[in-house]
Amino acid sequence: MARQIIWTQKAQNDRLEIFLFWNSRNKSVIYSKKLNELFKESLLLICKYPLIGMLTNKENVRINGTVETQCMCLMKNLYNRILNKDAKNRSTPVHFSGT
Repeated sequence: MARQIIWTQKAQNDRLEIFLFWNSRNKSVIYSKKLNELFKESLLLICKYPLIGMLTNKENVRINGTVETQCMCLMKNLYNRILNKDAKNRSTPVHFSGT
């Protein structure tokens, strides 16, 4: 059975904005067409290996990206958990700084 990729509305809008940016910047659609081919290749890879990527808090949803992207998502999730706990316990906020 073939797998289906379902794009969220935000993802569709982001993709369109990316294409429009590069079309405007380069005064050509050539780069956007190359990016679209990369999107297609990634989708084929995801269809072939559906467990690739990092789990999210949404059922049957994974994110794919670089290690840096995945680390940023982990940091964001951790930070949000700390903020939620902080709001409940009224403890001192934790600040993250880049290295």
